[in-house]
Amino acid sequence: MILKTQFELLLYTFLIGIYIGVTYDLLYYFIFMHLKKPLKIVFDFIFFICQGFIVFRVIYKINYGIIPFYCYIFICLGFLLYYHYANRYYLNYLFPFRKLLYFILDRIIRILNYLFIKPFKDTFYFLRGIYLYLKKKFTGCVKYVKQKIKKHKKAKEEKLIQNKA
Repeated sequence: MILKTQFELLLYTFLIGIYIGVTYDLLYYFIFMHLKKPLKIVFDFIFFICQGFIVFRVIYKINYGIIPFYCYIFICLGFLLYYHYANRYYLNYLFPFRKLLYFILDRIIRILNYLFIKPFKDTFYFLRGIYLYLKKKFTGCVKYVKQKIKKHKKAKEEKLIQNKA
């Protein structure tokens, strides 16, 4: 392996370590933080498998898939350097950004709810109210008609009894 390729490999593995730290923090602060522990373990496993594929793809492009031991050291070094210096930046600036992002998403969801879901809900409740009102009136009418029919039958029976007597 020529020297230029080795320096390129070192630089890329160092940057890959920083990349892994950044993506893990972003994923943690926006998604993993809200998950329960068993799901975190599963998603961590999936995350690192995907990152492993990405790392191998980058190294394959540079060095045809040959990964010397010092590449692992530089990936860890890049990750530790990121974690030591930039993690505080994420703690200080990403949490307010996350609150702003959640606020904006909440507003967008409320607007979409107001534009698309609320009219259907209101129409449904309005039509349901009309249905219940008509059902109540109709059952009241049916009861009234049944009572009238009973009275009319009783009156007929009484007339028949009086005519026989």
